[in-house]
Parts: sequence; C-alpha cells; structure tokens
Amino acid sequence: LTYSAFVDDSRSGNGDGFLEVGEKVDLVVEVKNAGKGESKEPTIFLKNRGGAEIAIEEGRKKMSGLKAGESSVDKLTFSVKESGKNAKLQVVVFDPDAGVLWKEKLEIPIREKSPQINK
Repeated sequence: LTYSAFVDDSRSGNGDGFLEVGEKVDLVVEVKNAGKGESKEPTIFLKNRGGAEIAIEEGRKKMSGLKAGESSVDKLTFSVKESGKNAKLQVVVFDPDAGVLWKEKLEIPIREKSPQINK
C-alpha cells in the first residue's frame, strides 16, 4: 500500500487551505494497493501527537477492499481549537492481511485567522 494526503478546509472552513482556529478540517487520504495481491481491509487512522490545539472528530476509517493497482480516497476529520502552534498529527495506514503498517508524522501550522487582502 502507498498513500498520499492533503488538508481540505472547504467543507467547514474558508477554503484557503490553511488551518485556522474554529475550522473543522478534512484530511483527505488516498490509499493505493501497489502490491500484487488484494488488500481486503485497509484501514487509516489519524492520531493527535500534540495537545489541545486540535480535536479528532473522525479518526478511523476502514476502506473497502483494494485489488492490485486500485486506489481509494477517504476523509479523516479534526477541529482546530487553538492557535499559535502546529497541529501535530500522525497518519497510520494498516493492512491486517498483509501485515503492513505505515506511520507518518505531520506538523501543520495553525493560523489565528486568515489575513486580510487589501484591494
């Protein structure tokens, strides 16, 4: 399995791509089966490695099975509670059938609010 992830704040935020206090944010994760066999139950997890700056809303998703070469996209959700720090997260991708476990640490800056643009 391989994966990629990005932050999407368009559903419950202002859509500028930055973490800001008060936003509910999706971490969009794409998982691809790069192996030769089927991945029957790939699961993704989102963990808070920091403190009270974020709150995990939906931190675990069991994805549908992936045949070799197939990919799937799902969302994990968290809320931004405090500014002035980085959101310290960990993404875990797990395939129990293959015994594959990947962990990656992420640090994403949190802004107080979106800067004003003068016209």
